[in-house]
Amino acid sequence: MDTANSILFRSVFFCLIRSYLIIW
Repeated sequence: MDTANSILFRSVFFCLIRSYLIIW
């Protein structure tokens, strides 16, 4: 359960970074 949560958090974080890069 903890691992799944970590993967989800990482995926969301990566998506945010990608969006930020696209905006930049």
